Amino acid sequence: MITVNKTESKDLRTLKIFLKDYKLEDSLFIDRLDQTVIILDRNEILGFGAFVIEGETGVIDVAIVSDEMLWPSMGDGLIKTMLNTLDLRGVKQAYMLSDDEHASVIQKIGLSYSPENADTVLKKVGAPWLMKSLNKVYETKLPDFFDHACHSAKKVIVYQVIILLY
Repeated sequence: MITVNKTESKDLRTLKIFLKDYKLEDSLFIDRLDQTVIILDRNEILGFGAFVIEGETGVIDVAIVSDEMLWPSMGDGLIKTMLNTLDLRGVKQAYMLSDDEHASVIQKIGLSYSPENADTVLKKVGAPWLMKSLNKVYETKLPDFFDHACHSAKKVIVYQVIILLY
């Protein structure tokens, strides 16, 4: 069974191995485990996401799915889980950094392209190095995002994903 959970300290060893494949250091996330989520299939990590919260603004700065073929469905679930978590934590405006390759999936999810906010978002994340590979910024208002029908509801393959909220 595939689950999306908040990352816990017991997951760090496996997470370190997973992140190494993406040239990301686990040290970037150890101090903010409460702002990360993982997609698990038993004990195997299939995806990882991270976000930053500053006041009523949240930024999704990492969304990784291990299998590119699964990105449209699992990436959708990962991003929506993080948006829901941001909403539950009082965030009113959410942003997401992305590359060109995943832009269409993010727009199908319902986030709007927002190039004018790139500098503001990067300052909130505090990681200008991200812009080298993540050159697109998307935004949505919370909780308004959840008032609309999902744009990604048309899927050929359906995956059972249990989302555990915290």
